[in-house]
Amino acid sequence: MQRLLYVSYAAEEFSKSAVLNGLVEDSIRRNTKNDITGALFYFGGYFIQLLEGSRDAVSETFSRIKSDSRHTDVEVFFSEEVSERIFPGWNMSSNRVEIKGAPAAARAVVDKLRREIKEHRVADCSTALEYFFAPSFEQ
Repeated sequence: MQRLLYVSYAAEEFSKSAVLNGLVEDSIRRNTKNDITGALFYFGGYFIQLLEGSRDAVSETFSRIKSDSRHTDVEVFFSEEVSERIFPGWNMSSNRVEIKGAPAAARAVVDKLRREIKEHRVADCSTALEYFFAPSFEQ
């Protein structure tokens, strides 16, 4: 089983919940069909998404995401082989995360996570998600 964590910047502001909800509904439909689970978070103009499933299904899904005009600056943080899912039964959970001072604060969060990964203080998808959502996370 493959697990992939990526970040991208939204090509347009998803300030309207209906637009984000439409994206999530489309994802749920496709992911259910392809046995993909995961979570999508939107904050300050950024998406951070974790996908889980067979290698082929994750690869096909991620290829579609990379070519989706709603995403820019798509960057893979982790792609790893795993034996079990973090989000079993979640064909796509979503959440809008509020960050004060977004989008500048959101960029700072993504940049800090990128540095932590590069410096090997965050070594896998699970740790990245824990790190990102830890209450003690400092920008």
